[in-house]
Amino acid sequence: MYARKVRVEIISLTRTLDLDPKGAEIIIRNHLMKQREVKRGDVIEVGDMYFAKVLEIRPSPAKIGKMTEVEVVLHQDVLRLRQAYTSFRSSEELIWPKEVKEMVLYEIKLLKHSKYSRLIGEFGRRGILLYGRPGTGKSEGPVILAREEGVDTKEIFCTDLQGVYAGEGAKLIEMHFEELTRTKRPTLLMLEEIEALALPSFSYGLRGDAIELRNAIISGLDRLAKSKAPVLPIATTNNVEVVDPAVLSRFPKRINVDVRGERLMSKVIDVYSKRAEKIIEVNIDKSSVIPLVSDLSPRDVKNLFKIAVEKAIIEGKKVLGTEDLLKAYKMLYGTIEETSRYHY
Repeated sequence: MYARKVRVEIISLTRTLDLDPKGAEIIIRNHLMKQREVKRGDVIEVGDMYFAKVLEIRPSPAKIGKMTEVEVVLHQDVLRLRQAYTSFRSSEELIWPKEVKEMVLYEIKLLKHSKYSRLIGEFGRRGILLYGRPGTGKSEGPVILAREEGVDTKEIFCTDLQGVYAGEGAKLIEMHFEELTRTKRPTLLMLEEIEALALPSFSYGLRGDAIELRNAIISGLDRLAKSKAPVLPIATTNNVEVVDPAVLSRFPKRINVDVRGERLMSKVIDVYSKRAEKIIEVNIDKSSVIPLVSDLSPRDVKNLFKIAVEKAIIEGKKVLGTEDLLKAYKMLYGTIEETSRYHY
């Protein structure tokens, strides 16, 4: 007899992963379909990824088929772990060089000024390009700062527009910019991974749709520049050298977001140590960890702590120590001698 519905709880992780409950439904269904029968209380190991417990199955015991409804929930400890290692949550956790944070915050605050429309009418609009290696908060940082200043945000993920049907991507871009030119509210426009739509002309070959997307971005930015809408465009890229010069010219202010060095990494360690303390007691020798992570990005350090905390929980430890971080580092990058100095 096949079950109508099965409810499964993921109770622990056996290796690090960004767990997606929807994706887990498919994986768990395929795993359960291989079982002769499933009953309430069964604990199953799903590959080398996680352990899951069957909370409810109707009827019980029963087989799992393609038509069985599978619901996946997360155990409280797993949920806390995921919540603790999301991206930056506040400007205090946003570890940027002081001058970078001040420059971006200045432009966002300027949006709210009553004379902003007159200012851009007389002197034009200044777009900002944030560039640098991945994992430094180029995308999250401006959104966090804008949110804390009470400024609306609109995010356009350029990679999402690459794969749509020819002509549709350009129409979506035009629609977004048309909406922005009419807004009266201070708004931050984030163009994530601008290079996806703004590669140099010589790289397109015969792809007319790519040229169409690039032209739509340029046209939209120009229309926005001519309007008096209180909108600040900020684009992000990991490699400024691959962005089309015509698009670059629309972003005269370019800021390298480079989070590196012992002083900044010390602050990053403090951020993720505090998050870890919500899950497990932390006792690390920061002086031993800083040299290890001084050339990592904040996202790398987040992943380092995430793996270390997961492993400590799985192994039943009550305290997260320096050795746990060293082991997590080796899992990610091998030995220190084998590791490239910069991590991309």
